[in-house]
Amino acid sequence: MSILLFIIGAGIGLVGSLKIGSFEANGMRVRVAGVVLCLPFLLSRLLYLLAVSLFGQDSNLIGLIAFLELIGIGVASSVSYWLLMLGYHPETSQHKVQRPNFTPKKPNPPKPSKPSKRPTITLFDGQSTEKPATFARMRDYPNIMNSAEAANYLNITEDALIELIEAGKLAASVINYRYHISRIALDEFNQAQD
Repeated sequence: MSILLFIIGAGIGLVGSLKIGSFEANGMRVRVAGVVLCLPFLLSRLLYLLAVSLFGQDSNLIGLIAFLELIGIGVASSVSYWLLMLGYHPETSQHKVQRPNFTPKKPNPPKPSKPSKRPTITLFDGQSTEKPATFARMRDYPNIMNSAEAANYLNITEDALIELIEAGKLAASVINYRYHISRIALDEFNQAQD
C-alpha cells in the first residue's frame, strides 16, 4: 500500500500540479504534498533496515513496523489532503486564496467640455491672437493622421476633408487606398484659412 502511495506522491511531486475533475492545484503546495505522500514508504523501509540490522528478523518487530507504516499512511494522506485543499474554493472552482482588495477606487475625472469659442493666445509682444481650438490640443494628435483623425483635428466632417483633398486645397498621401495627412499640412491649411 505504501509503495502505491510513494509512486503517486513521487509523480505529483515531480510534476508539481494536480487536476482531478473540477479540482486543480499547482505550485509548491502540491510538491510538498507529493513529498509527504512518499514519507511513509521511505520511513518504513528505513526503520525496517535499522531494525533488521540491530535485532535480526523478529516477527513481532516486523509487525510493529507494518503497524507504524499503516499509521504513517493515514497521517501522510491527511496532511497531503489538507495541503491540497488549502485555499480551494469549490464554488468558484479556483484554488487561489481570495484576498480582499483594500485599494479604494478612484473616481473618474470629469471629461473636459469642448470650448465654445476659439482660445485666445497672448504672444510675446503682448498682443492677443485667436488660434483654432485644435492648437490647444495639438499634442493629442500624431504627426501623420488618417482621414478620420485629420477631420477631427480640423473640426470638420470626414467627407468635407476628402473634398478638400480632392480639390487640391489640402496635401495628402494615399497609402493602401487610404488618405494620410501630416499635421504640418493641417496646420498650414488652418493658417491659410485664418
